[in-house]
Amino acid sequence: MARHTNSTAYFSEVASEAMAALAADYQVPVRQTADGAFELGVKDLAIVLYLYPGHVPSVNISLLPLSDQWAGWRARSVWGRTGIWLQHLVAFRMPDTQFPPTRFTTREELQTAVGALSRLLRVAAPDLLLGDLRDFDRIAAFADERVLRKQAEAKLVQVLSSAGRLRGSG
Repeated sequence: MARHTNSTAYFSEVASEAMAALAADYQVPVRQTADGAFELGVKDLAIVLYLYPGHVPSVNISLLPLSDQWAGWRARSVWGRTGIWLQHLVAFRMPDTQFPPTRFTTREELQTAVGALSRLLRVAAPDLLLGDLRDFDRIAAFADERVLRKQAEAKLVQVLSSAGRLRGSG
């Protein structure tokens, strides 16, 4: 699948089927957004399956709370504009689960990735798919903490690297 337009067209086909099945099972609307993503219309939550084009494209699902009570979090969190990744939700709720590869180069790999994400969403988030966001504050705190920890680790590596260079030049 060398051409981006081919992957985009095939993504639309595969994603439409996967999201239509979820929409039917959970009795929620699904729509294709202007940028080609697919969004489930769960109460107060956007669940979005999207294609990330790149040298090796990938697919992902994000979850973004929409109600006014989440406005502060949306303004201050790294995830507040895009939504928390399904990968973070799975790590929070199912820490021993191996997250599937989401990058693809062939149609079969794309179909496998979308199917795996759809199945994981069903297993990891049945409450969210039903519009129950009672646990979302803990999920959001977990995802935000992971970002802060990675930033702190990167900063420490940078400081140690700088100190090592200074010692080496002295």
